[in-house]
Amino acid sequence: YGFTAEEFFRFRLYGVPAEQAALFVAPRKNGDMQTQLYRQLSLRPGSLADKRKFYRTCLDSGLPVATTLADFSDGAVHWWTQDPLPSEDLFVKEAASMCGAGAALWTYEGSGTWANDDKTLDADALGKHLADVSRAAPLLLQPRLRNHPALADLAPVALCTVRVVTLRAPDSESIDILLTAFRMAIGNDVADNFARGGLACAVDVATGVLGTAVFKALDLAHLDVDRHPDTGAPIKGRSLPWWQETLELTRRAHGAFPNFPSIGWDVALTPDGPVLLEANYNWDVVLGQQAGWRPLGATCWPEHFLSWLRSADSRRARAETSSA
Repeated sequence: YGFTAEEFFRFRLYGVPAEQAALFVAPRKNGDMQTQLYRQLSLRPGSLADKRKFYRTCLDSGLPVATTLADFSDGAVHWWTQDPLPSEDLFVKEAASMCGAGAALWTYEGSGTWANDDKTLDADALGKHLADVSRAAPLLLQPRLRNHPALADLAPVALCTVRVVTLRAPDSESIDILLTAFRMAIGNDVADNFARGGLACAVDVATGVLGTAVFKALDLAHLDVDRHPDTGAPIKGRSLPWWQETLELTRRAHGAFPNFPSIGWDVALTPDGPVLLEANYNWDVVLGQQAGWRPLGATCWPEHFLSWLRSADSRRARAETSSA
């Protein structure tokens, strides 16, 4: 069926009949499919892929989104606020990358200074440092968000996030939930991304209850993980806070980006409620399928994708007719 050796072991295809294995969607095939669909829809992903544009749209739409203090690009800083830097921990990430690229935590040391690794900088020096780093890739500077207290034993350092994939049918305002997953960091990593060595588990859409967790790392992908490796805290069977609010938020958020057939949302569960972090037009089919062993071919995903292809064909045919 054209799966790579990595996919064979990561999806545990060695333990299932071939007809079930064939229901998994390989990442490269999904990428090709998405690229082709977006081309036919004349849809540009920049409004989601560039987090600066994404945050602006969310703010304009009244959606709860991570606060941005400034963005940095090509050695220049663009302040989003006129206030001085808050006396609290700060978080930095790349503005147009994936998989936690550029993630860094700057811990507030008091007396107007922040520390990261071997650097301790005041506000001016931190701004100059980030401006210099931004010559390689644009950056966002944000206050550090905290996990809901109910998640403290699953989050030694990093913020945990929920991935919710929403679907919108062509010519419809109805938003459906395709799948949900929960991610946890390991050790001292400051980001919980599955690709950075963290854990992920499926979440029951109806109840918000967590399933068994897995690693993406190939040498660990065969393991079922029911307790967090660092804290020993149980994972399987516990319920996430703000669950229905999280689902409602992602449905509402998809309405602010109605041209996208599907969006993979990253949501933080904070003490004050769910907060949008990112939106992915090319959401990770590995995370969606490996966590909880859920082949996309066994969901409504193929029919949903086909409905958008048909819609794109119809639009093109109408456009050709009107121009004839």
